[in-house]
Amino acid sequence: MMHLLYIIIEMSSRRYEKRKAKKRRGKHLGAPGEPDYEGYDVNGEIKCWNRPMSKYDVMKEAKKGRDELISKRGFTNGAFKYTKRYRPYIRLIHGNKIVKRRQGKRKH
Repeated sequence: MMHLLYIIIEMSSRRYEKRKAKKRRGKHLGAPGEPDYEGYDVNGEIKCWNRPMSKYDVMKEAKKGRDELISKRGFTNGAFKYTKRYRPYIRLIHGNKIVKRRQGKRKH
């Protein structure tokens, strides 16, 4: 029974990722170790969690080179402050609403 529940949850999260990638006009990749979607100049990660993304989660994704983070449940206050101060090029999106716009470009 637990295995079946895991499959249902995985399918719904994959469907959510594909829908959000299409809305952001990106190509859904979703492979392990790769961003969930790629756009024109954006690597994005989509999280379909039942909790907000924490500062630690945002730091891990920033180290992987993500430019956009989409979270179904939003972001913690610490994550928002971290991206505003240390990673201004990251755009945070909660559902359909942009909660933190990108400021400047990433330094390669």
